[in-house]
Amino acid sequence: MAWLGKDGLEIHGNCAMKRLMDTWQSSANVCSYECDASGLMRPESLLHWIQDAAETHAAALGFGYDWGMAQGLAWVETAVNLRVLRWPAWKESTAFRTWTGIASPVQARRRFELFDSAGNLLAEADYLWVLIDTERRRPVPLKRMGELLPKTECPACVPPPPVWEPGLNNGDLQRTFRVTGRDIDFNGHVNNASYLVWALDDLGERQYSAGRLREIHMAFRKETLLNEEISISCGIVPGRTRHLVTAGGQRRAEIDLVWQSRGFGTKKKGEAPECTP
Repeated sequence: MAWLGKDGLEIHGNCAMKRLMDTWQSSANVCSYECDASGLMRPESLLHWIQDAAETHAAALGFGYDWGMAQGLAWVETAVNLRVLRWPAWKESTAFRTWTGIASPVQARRRFELFDSAGNLLAEADYLWVLIDTERRRPVPLKRMGELLPKTECPACVPPPPVWEPGLNNGDLQRTFRVTGRDIDFNGHVNNASYLVWALDDLGERQYSAGRLREIHMAFRKETLLNEEISISCGIVPGRTRHLVTAGGQRRAEIDLVWQSRGFGTKKKGEAPECTP
């Protein structure tokens, strides 16, 4: 991620950010290593952007990673609901904003919006997070934060997909592998973006074009650790794929991906064609 500094922006690490009450804004260019062969941003790259912005904002408000470690606590995601109207391209300039608030006594919700240089919405997301005790690996009430968490309204913006009907095949594709060090983040468990990569890899030769991925829904049930043996089953119906991740006989994550159908939408003159499956 290449963050662009502008007048009036405060620099935090490699990010140029500006605080507007409890909402944070940033600007960024899409880098080559964040794109696929079509020149569009990889889905997992957008998840990395969101995670980095969340930490930068939380740290500025006093409850980021360092604060958590000092308290024996850590933030972990429990759900991701993300909608993409258009994937940004290599070198494209974008603007980004995020804010957070209380969703329940034990859950915080974080909202994200990504815009192009003309101010058009590219993507929006809402995440649910919990604070866990790093020793017990169990959630703790948000009241442990005192008054640190903003009281900003933060409603959900991307509804989850319809329930996967029991009659639909959920085992069209299956594979088994072990978690490697590349999947582990500094919380000691598999990073959320790795689950998405696993799901995309599930499709193999039937891989859909990333440019046609329109919604990402992930629910995390239990953390996954280094060297655990993972089994993934994948169900496919028109416009949607569902990926179930299990380890040790326990469900670890559920990933639902919604895909744009062929021939959907039109392109204006001069616009780059979107890649097709």
